[in-house]
Amino acid sequence: MSLRETELPRVHGDRADSGEGLADGKVLSLADERRYVRRRIRFVAALLGWLLVLVLAAAVTGEFRIDLLVVGGVLGLFVLIELVTPTTITPRWQRRLYPILTVAVVLFVGVVGLQIYSLIT
Repeated sequence: MSLRETELPRVHGDRADSGEGLADGKVLSLADERRYVRRRIRFVAALLGWLLVLVLAAAVTGEFRIDLLVVGGVLGLFVLIELVTPTTITPRWQRRLYPILTVAVVLFVGVVGLQIYSLIT
């Protein structure tokens, strides 16, 4: 399946912006588009790998607690985002993670809050 060049996202610096027109009218090549897709797939694969390691470690140690998995998963998500994000720009796919990050922070605060409450009482 081939894409016509007019259907590809436009280039802004070195990030892909789909649908946003630029004054210079640059268009990504098919190779560039594949490279961006591979980066996203590697990010998802790394996150799933981290979560799998957490579940396996919990199963091996016998400490299969949801609070440990949530805290480890949220920390892994933030570390992974910091490792793969370029320093000069914010890719569009990462901006789409903001609602997920908000939910992750709320879960993290809830789990930590419950643990603190259980320690106090």
